[in-house]
Amino acid sequence: MTAGSESRFSEKSDPELVAAFQKGDSGAIGELFSRYTPFLKSKAASLDCPYYFDDLLQEGKIGLFKAALHYDASKQTTFSSYATVCAFHEMLKFYNKAVVRQKENETGVEELKETVDRLSLDERLIGKEGAEFILKAIESELSALEKNVLNDSLSGLSYSETAAKRGISVKSVDNALTRIKRKLASKLADKS
Repeated sequence: MTAGSESRFSEKSDPELVAAFQKGDSGAIGELFSRYTPFLKSKAASLDCPYYFDDLLQEGKIGLFKAALHYDASKQTTFSSYATVCAFHEMLKFYNKAVVRQKENETGVEELKETVDRLSLDERLIGKEGAEFILKAIESELSALEKNVLNDSLSGLSYSETAAKRGISVKSVDNALTRIKRKLASKLADKS
């Protein structure tokens, strides 16, 4: 956006910007993003999920974009009211999916932990060959990061503790555990 277009949009009201955007003036959405970013940041922070902050902000912008695209002034609601509801709704949808996925992964880690504990305590349940197969699968299928994350999880570290220890985001820990479960499940399915 050029300096001239910034001043051209800064004087317009929200409804004027929406109308310009709906008529194909893509610069108008940039001004709306600028105006609503403080609100989006506030809502993202209110969800108390700092490792997803940027994702939440992006989802809020998607909601704002959709609001600008579909806003109908004849419906007797202000754009501001409509946009904030749409943006926050998109953020909540993402947040709920992320929380569910993290809980599923934590459950999966607990199941994996129990499986490894059972192998360590009594290899006779699956035999030495089975235990060696799982250990080889871990060695051959997992990246160095995945092995470290798995080890940390099996040692009882939380996502946050693992992230701090490894110098990565909590989301990266979550993604690594998802990949670990998928890779090991695939390897075990191939053996069956």
